[in-house]
Amino acid sequence: MPIALDAGFPQTTFKNNAIGGTITSPAFTVGGNVRTLVLVYTEYTTGDDPWPISCAWVGGTPGAATDWVLRAWNSLGGYAINNPNLTYTFAGDSVTGADAEATSGRHHTTRIFTSTWNGAPASASAVVTRTGTDANTGIVSVYSLENAKTTFGTVGQHHSSGAEITATTAQTMELPITASANGSWIIGGLYWGNASGAVTANGSTTIDYQNNDGGAQGVSVAFRLTGTTTASTGYTLGITSSQWAWGVVAIEVLSSDRKWFFGRVS
Repeated sequence: MPIALDAGFPQTTFKNNAIGGTITSPAFTVGGNVRTLVLVYTEYTTGDDPWPISCAWVGGTPGAATDWVLRAWNSLGGYAINNPNLTYTFAGDSVTGADAEATSGRHHTTRIFTSTWNGAPASASAVVTRTGTDANTGIVSVYSLENAKTTFGTVGQHHSSGAEITATTAQTMELPITASANGSWIIGGLYWGNASGAVTANGSTTIDYQNNDGGAQGVSVAFRLTGTTTASTGYTLGITSSQWAWGVVAIEVLSSDRKWFFGRVS
């Protein structure tokens, strides 16, 4: 059975240039049986760099759920893969709070967290918390997926370098990622720190949500690959815009490969 997005998802909160260190998702109802939850987080802050960042269930982790796990983070420092669940150890500041980018003056981040739900339908919400109390703009966008594995395939990320952050340097705000399996979804998040209006997806990308502050802090985007994957095939996801600071992450959500046999699922 193919991966299916539950009705009403993604559920998204947009924070528009407001003081405070948290962005909380809307209350959403998780479906029955096993659901794979993917949370896209993007933000730009006016002053303090936004590290460290954590994600949790509001009111504590429900009995049917696992804690949220950080899967992808756009970093100049790179990362190492710890098998088998592709949890990342970042060369930088995701835990300690030390900002490897502080001298470059960049204040935006994109991250993906995941959780698993295995129980009766219930209402819940998630909150992302960062250090610093300066104004920030961003989104928390939660996807609820049926027929997906709780392990993940390829993860990709890009954070614009200092050389890219100019008014004249042309750059492509796109992320190449090669699928590891057939029938996967690729879900991602992008922050562009210069957009004051709507952005346009490239030909491989479906934008599920976007919003901007109408000024200098830019636009947040939650997106996915248009269609499902073919193993070992490269895809390029993103937007058609260029120039200035940006960051993007994406994760391959694998199909559970369940099939129907004589009216039953296996």
